[in-house]
Amino acid sequence: MGDLLLDSKQLQSRGISLQRSDRGGRATWHGPGQAVVYPVVSLSELEMGVAAWVCLLEEAVIEVLQG
Repeated sequence: MGDLLLDSKQLQSRGISLQRSDRGGRATWHGPGQAVVYPVVSLSELEMGVAAWVCLLEEAVIEVLQG
């Protein structure tokens, strides 16, 4: 992976494991305390564009974090 900043030995020395995925995109690091969600939806079925979907997700996260 050309977008990783550390080689496999450096990752291992820091206790970081590499998991390959076919989700697309570049390398992403997830650490302790993070909550990660990958919603899989059909935007065409929701009759939404990408920008509207991102705004909806942003609003939902804000509401959840505000409690």
